[in-house]
Amino acid sequence: TNNESPTTAEDIVKISQEVINVFPNGVNLENIIQVSIEVLKHITKLYYLKPEQKKEMIVDVLCYIVDNTDAGALESLDDVIKKIIPSVIDTLIIVENGKLVVDKPKNIGQKICSCFSSSA
Repeated sequence: TNNESPTTAEDIVKISQEVINVFPNGVNLENIIQVSIEVLKHITKLYYLKPEQKKEMIVDVLCYIVDNTDAGALESLDDVIKKIIPSVIDTLIIVENGKLVVDKPKNIGQKICSCFSSSA
């Protein structure tokens, strides 16, 4: 964790454990949005974080969850999931009036899938 952030590794572990209780199989491509929103709910309570710090922390928590849950046959996708988490969070969660809000465009699936498309 960088020194500017008031959060600790313990904060990340604590929130991750609470989210893992809700999603015991961790993060996968099908539930990544639901898990992200669950993480956001927990992190929103940390009122002392700036929006950008909250977004960084959501990414940290999601990566921790990926590393600390067993996805079974999908375990091989962990690295892929960790690579797309920052894009998913940037697409899903926007800063509005200094607060993090979930952006719910109808095309969020397309936005996220565009991370994978090779056409530029």
